[in-house]
Amino acid sequence: MKKNLLLVIVAAALVSSSFAQTTELSKWSIGLKGGVSTVRGIDYSKSGFDRAYNPAVGIFAEKTMSPFYGLGLEYMYQGNNAKGILYQTPPNAVDFTSTLHQITVFSSINLSNILAKYRSIKCQRYNTYFVYGIGAGIGSYKDNITGNTQDGLLSLSSSFSVNETYNISKSLELGLEGKYQWNSNADFSPVQAKDFFVVDLNLRYKFNGVNNTRNISLADFEKMNTRREGTQEAIDRLQYELARQAEAIKKLEARSSNDSIDGVAIKDIIIGQQYQMEQLTKQLTKTRKDLYKHLNDTGFGLTGDSAKYDISSLGFKTGSDKLTANANVVLDTIVGQLKTNTLWTVKISGHTDNTGSDKINDKLSLERAEAVKTYFVKKGIVVTRINAAGFAATKPVACNDTEEGRAKNRRVEIIVNK
Repeated sequence: MKKNLLLVIVAAALVSSSFAQTTELSKWSIGLKGGVSTVRGIDYSKSGFDRAYNPAVGIFAEKTMSPFYGLGLEYMYQGNNAKGILYQTPPNAVDFTSTLHQITVFSSINLSNILAKYRSIKCQRYNTYFVYGIGAGIGSYKDNITGNTQDGLLSLSSSFSVNETYNISKSLELGLEGKYQWNSNADFSPVQAKDFFVVDLNLRYKFNGVNNTRNISLADFEKMNTRREGTQEAIDRLQYELARQAEAIKKLEARSSNDSIDGVAIKDIIIGQQYQMEQLTKQLTKTRKDLYKHLNDTGFGLTGDSAKYDISSLGFKTGSDKLTANANVVLDTIVGQLKTNTLWTVKISGHTDNTGSDKINDKLSLERAEAVKTYFVKKGIVVTRINAAGFAATKPVACNDTEEGRAKNRRVEIIVNK
């Protein structure tokens, strides 16, 4: 038995190490079980007070697919030793030593998440799981009275249990489980024992601690899904806008460089649009990283830092505070994040190049910042979460001696404080 248990432990260690480098790790947990088992056989131990109680120990690994359910594999060693009297006429003595090595595939359902998904953080430390399993076992026994022995007896099984758990920490979980197990073959026991009852304590280690799926309430899980969907939509919008910008630049390049639109030279418009494409590409790269994080990291470590967004001059009509479709792509991405994370705040700052008077630039930079603020408010973001200010040409990010530099300086910066 010691060799078998050692092999199972080594196998579990190898399996866990193989997942240690994958993004699936936060769904996995492993653990140990230890308790007692007893049986109810024909004409034997019908009362729970005079049955023999024997050790039951095991090891398990589980993948928590979602806050609803998980799938796992369990090995248990169960003793079935008994010494007493069969309640027959006439009564017969019984004295035997029996063992059962049981492998079970199980599914667990988190009843707490289903029935009380909006419970408090404190209550989330306690969970009730319903566990159902099917498996097979190999049993053996020795009749100490007659000396008869049998080995390698195969038995199929079905079981269900209730596991009450408490999270000691984000990585460790303690559980108390009560299980009923039915076995198809009772030949490994002289008392024809098919019904097993097991009570055990189980200690579980959850990989990736706070990010483990088993630690997530159903309400938080639904918020995460909404955030993932919103991020994917933002990626789609950005990809569409990049394709549209590339097509627009292609058409502009086909025109004479001496042409102009609304008084702006074609070559300057192309420079501005190329800069806008650079900004959209940077935003697309960041958004893809965010999506990857949301898909592979179930934690909530998204606070304590900030994200910076930039709307260049092409985000507004020339000399105006009217937002263009280019700006809306970026702003809608931010709105989706703010709606998902209601504690985040926004700081908006408008900037211009050094052309024109200070009075005009002060007014224009503030109006553009206020235009972004108004857009957020219309989309449902509470105004108290938003701060807007204009800085005219006082904070350039590039040299104003070239058109390319001036295009970079004509911008609205949006900082999301997480």
